[in-house]
Amino acid sequence: MENNEKIVKFIKENKLDLTAGAGSDLNSACVILAGYALHLGIVDELTLNKYVEESLGGGTPYTYDEEIHKVFEFAKNNNYGGWWAFAEAKKMYKF
Repeated sequence: MENNEKIVKFIKENKLDLTAGAGSDLNSACVILAGYALHLGIVDELTLNKYVEESLGGGTPYTYDEEIHKVFEFAKNNNYGGWWAFAEAKKMYKF
């Protein structure tokens, strides 16, 4: 399965709402998604956003774009992708 398919499936199966307005729910969804994407080896925001657009059926809401921009580099710099290798991640999320 290709990374774009994994991202689409992950968003759907874990019911991540990336269309919600700004706030803690959107922040949480973006942090989760950024970490998982990094785990897959997706290391740039633009690639991730293309996959998210596919998941949403085209385009991304402005609030998502703003939020993922805030959190992606932070997640990258703090190795949020590493957490996904642990059993705890597999218990909490479908991937």
